Amino acid sequence: MVIKLFLDESGDMGFNFDKGSSKCFVIAVVVTNNDKQLSKCIKKVRTKHLQKKMREKPELKANNSSHSVRRRVLELVKETNAEIHYIVVNKQAVYEYLRTTKAKKKLYNFIAGIILKDIGVMLSDDATNNEIQLVADKRETNVFASKDFEQYILKLLRASGIKATVSQYSSQNTPCLQTTDFVCFAIFKKYEKNYDFYYNIIEDRIVTIQKKYY
Repeated sequence: MVIKLFLDESGDMGFNFDKGSSKCFVIAVVVTNNDKQLSKCIKKVRTKHLQKKMREKPELKANNSSHSVRRRVLELVKETNAEIHYIVVNKQAVYEYLRTTKAKKKLYNFIAGIILKDIGVMLSDDATNNEIQLVADKRETNVFASKDFEQYILKLLRASGIKATVSQYSSQNTPCLQTTDFVCFAIFKKYEKNYDFYYNIIEDRIVTIQKKYY
């Protein structure tokens, strides 16, 4: 069986906390064997809960959506069979030597690798002999999601005997990544702002929680 993993992150990898850098960094992965079901979370909201002029927007993003849109997307996620896995890092505890530009790329890969390896091991233990397809958001502004990231994750998963592919797509053309953005937003709000309204909606779908302090 082919299992698809959709990855997104919230927060930033900056460490200028007095100038607005986030206190935490979250990577969330939504796992599904039915990506059409996950895609419909965005499509249903776009057609039934947005005004006509808003439906023409190329992409729904949690950060600039209304409270009602965020709530409805997450309610639809709750109704799916998707699993949510995430890792949250307390950036204020990250060692100084990991805060350089070069080190941050490695840190990002390492953080993503922790949660993805956990998911991969769980799926590979399944008797159905699953194949994993990881899809990450391809953004020009995201210097961390790169070929280095793809190669690192593939090497990590395959070393554990996990069959996997890694792809990067534009979230504008990938509704499942847009859905994952809303999930990641909900998790980030809980840890960054201590606001758990959105998190509570999807809590039943959460399988793995990793909290890291470096």
